[in-house]
Amino acid sequence: MKDMVIVTGYKDMCFTVTEGKEDKELDMLKLTCIAKNNGKDAVGYLPMQLTYMDDKKKEISKALTFIPGLYEAEYAMVPGKNNKPSLEIVGFTAVKQLDFNPMFNK
Repeated sequence: MKDMVIVTGYKDMCFTVTEGKEDKELDMLKLTCIAKNNGKDAVGYLPMQLTYMDDKKKEISKALTFIPGLYEAEYAMVPGKNNKPSLEIVGFTAVKQLDFNPMFNK
């Protein structure tokens, strides 16, 4: 399944957490995007925040050629909590660069 989304920004993060007696490094990409489908009770366009780690982070980072931008998002079924099927964005294809700067000028 594919859908159009606007990727508004992302933050590349890397930090260390302590699990028991061991330190573990977390390397992740937090991405924010807007889709036209926000649920039946939503008004306007609500942001979604996605997190990608490890190899998926590298793959997604390469696909984000410009920010902000219009992207075709590819969805796939993945195991979620308690192995319940969950729909997740697994890839992006660049469509068009967007410029938000004029909206902030008076």
